[in-house]
Amino acid sequence: MATEPTPTYTFVVDRPSIMVGDTLDASGFSLEQEDGTPIIPQSVCATLADSFGRTIYTFDADIDPVTGRVFLDDVNPEDMPRVRAGVNSYAVQYIFENGYKKTFFRGKINFQKGAPKCR
Repeated sequence: MATEPTPTYTFVVDRPSIMVGDTLDASGFSLEQEDGTPIIPQSVCATLADSFGRTIYTFDADIDPVTGRVFLDDVNPEDMPRVRAGVNSYAVQYIFENGYKKTFFRGKINFQKGAPKCR
């Protein structure tokens, strides 16, 4: 099966591997136009999907209204119970006031087995 090419406007940023049961660290993204003007979305849709493409988590996001930097909060394991070991993918879609949408970031996160099950 052929892999579809990534659109030229989409950045692929793979996250470091973590253990199933560990907290997924916060992350941030920002973009500028060619003239250095920040790209500031009205909102974002940021999701984590399993290997079958099913959305298993939707991230909470904050947007800096001046710089346009998008912050995805850290995620505790109890907040994403459907995560299983293996390679999962994420995507961050910017949504603008006029309804225009662009997926500017995507990548993979490998969740590995082996974290202790403490209570």
